[in-house]
Amino acid sequence: MKQVLSCLIVLLCLSCKKEKSGAELLIADSRNAFQDFKLTSHNNYVYIVFTYASIGVFADYHETKITVENGKVTARQYWGLNSSSPFGIIYTEDKTTLGSHTEGAAILTLDDIYTKAQNEWLIADPAQNTIVYETNNNGMISSCGYSGKTDPLHIFRGINIKSITAL
Repeated sequence: MKQVLSCLIVLLCLSCKKEKSGAELLIADSRNAFQDFKLTSHNNYVYIVFTYASIGVFADYHETKITVENGKVTARQYWGLNSSSPFGIIYTEDKTTLGSHTEGAAILTLDDIYTKAQNEWLIADPAQNTIVYETNNNGMISSCGYSGKTDPLHIFRGINIKSITAL
């Protein structure tokens, strides 16, 4: 009787197990690599987000360096080059001034980025969008997002991460 009851409990648990979505399956290995990195870095790291856009002879390139200490964003540094400001726009924010500038990448931890990847960027309709997911940062996320197939400007909605390093 005990064995039958044990088998029924196991079967019940297995049948209740939630199926993983396509996005969850796609990022599972990368998220595991990030979890390992978080442990070895003690959740203290820096990552650099970049954006690049080119329309004809005009080009924009921007980088935002995000510093995370103990799992919280503590600093953001930005620089960018564009046709209207060829010598660059530069600012640095610390804990007291975070979010005081409009330029630059969003103030997110990598945990936040993995959540956005799974719940927003990777669930875009593949019939309507070109979806990108790359893991060139030691197995961790490097590019994730989508652009509309019929969008003449191919505006990318997502993130490009140049590097991820421990503090």
